[in-house]
Amino acid sequence: MEEVKVSFYKVKSCGYYPRGNHKNPKFGGLDEILADLGRWGAGKKLGHTKTFQPNDGGNLLPVYLVDVTQSGDAWLLRLWNEVANTDGKVASINGEAPVGRAEVAETEVEEGHIPGHATYFWILPGEGLIASVRFQHPTAGFYGLAKYMRSFVTRFTSYVAWGDPNQAGQRDILGYRANPNDVPEFLRARFQAEVFVKPGPLELIVKNAANIRKLKKRAKLDLTIRAERSLFQRLLVGMHLANHRTVQQEATMNYEVSVQGLQQDEVREIVASWNDEDGDDTDYGFVFHGDAQTHWLGKEYVRETLALEVERDNTELVRPDSLLRELARHKQYLLGRLN
Repeated sequence: MEEVKVSFYKVKSCGYYPRGNHKNPKFGGLDEILADLGRWGAGKKLGHTKTFQPNDGGNLLPVYLVDVTQSGDAWLLRLWNEVANTDGKVASINGEAPVGRAEVAETEVEEGHIPGHATYFWILPGEGLIASVRFQHPTAGFYGLAKYMRSFVTRFTSYVAWGDPNQAGQRDILGYRANPNDVPEFLRARFQAEVFVKPGPLELIVKNAANIRKLKKRAKLDLTIRAERSLFQRLLVGMHLANHRTVQQEATMNYEVSVQGLQQDEVREIVASWNDEDGDDTDYGFVFHGDAQTHWLGKEYVRETLALEVERDNTELVRPDSLLRELARHKQYLLGRLN
């Protein structure tokens, strides 16, 4: 059995939309796009399946398609997220080395290999839902998924109508069409998904963003981890408890900042970032002017921890059929938690 954390996202749009209409695609729905993704990836080398080129200096590195698998009315999308490397070498630093005398080792990655880790997304088109299924890694990879799918819908599906190459060999997109013989239409390619939240208080937070006077964060420190233990010890020094000794293995840290209101997009960014963190160990709270109550994000989300009996090909890749089978076994319970 393996412990996984499942977080839900609501698909807001997927497909090709007339200008000014973001609700009803003319064609392309989630099922069709996923099937198209499977056909597009078939026969390709994995290294040729990235759909976007990362921005220079950005936080998001390339994402690749491992595979997409359908089982009944559900899909499983496995992606590979590249990690930072220098000319095919992954650097690590000796955590036992004294500060000022760092020791760095470089691990050579085999030629043609892409250092990184896998992310998993269970997709239910009938419900308009995507669930990230997180195993051993600290992030769900949702940003990578969203960017990957937006770029795929825009440039790589069979619905894209390309013009002839210019003198530089480049081609422009003429529009999108449901069938190869149709006249291309001037449509907007869209893929948008956001964190699923239960109706109610969170909507209140976003709507009252300008009225927020205080932002709180609650984080749990694992004192068996050197970096987090060092942070805890520095906090004790600031509280004049430098000589205090503790045998506890974890500690909860709370801090807050005063603000003069936030933008709604800023609140949404906090929400999205929190959901991509380990939400069991962190939480954000908002306090409004004229209201002493703290509205915590953790009370509004659907995030479940499950024990799944899955099969692996190796330490990174879980077999898709086994994961789909286990998720189907818990489907009724998980969907029930959304209400």
